[in-house]
Amino acid sequence: RPYGPLKTSITDPTAPLPTVPNHETPTLFTPTVPHQKTTTAKPTRKPTPTVPSLPVASINNTGCNCVLKTVWLDVFLLMEATTAMTANGINSATDYVVSAFTKLTVGQAVQYQTRFGVIRYASSVDLIADLDNYTSTADLFDLNISSLNETGTNIEGAIRMATSKFASKSHRLAARPVLIIVGSSYKLVAYPGRLII
Repeated sequence: RPYGPLKTSITDPTAPLPTVPNHETPTLFTPTVPHQKTTTAKPTRKPTPTVPSLPVASINNTGCNCVLKTVWLDVFLLMEATTAMTANGINSATDYVVSAFTKLTVGQAVQYQTRFGVIRYASSVDLIADLDNYTSTADLFDLNISSLNETGTNIEGAIRMATSKFASKSHRLAARPVLIIVGSSYKLVAYPGRLII
């Protein structure tokens, strides 16, 4: 946050609000004017304000206060396609990612939709689908990523390909770029920026 952390306190929304005891209630007086009948107003109490109910905390909190159906992201799935992943491993990982994306609206609109691209990598790197390929969430059910039958893992090449796509004119400026990396193994490597794998 640019202005520092948000300070909040959580209280029980069903707890009664504190009230002012009768002996502390101020008495209201009306001014007196000479040669006029004077009256003293009876003390009045201000009404006690009601507290609106607070939302219940979700135990399934994902850390995102967004509406998943209207979030706008540009996402690249980087799938390892080496012989170590095996065809079953690639298919299982692909099915898992696709099922997660059914909670989002995949499409090509400038706002409120998520675009999805796929890059497979082994020793070589291959663009399976660019961000403009899928026009609906249902399109993802046809996603099929085959093995490259290679043993090397050029994850750096896959990351570079995805980041170059994010830097291109086709990337929506208001959309957040997201990389989902699926692999069977890795070695610790630091990349420029904030990416450590």
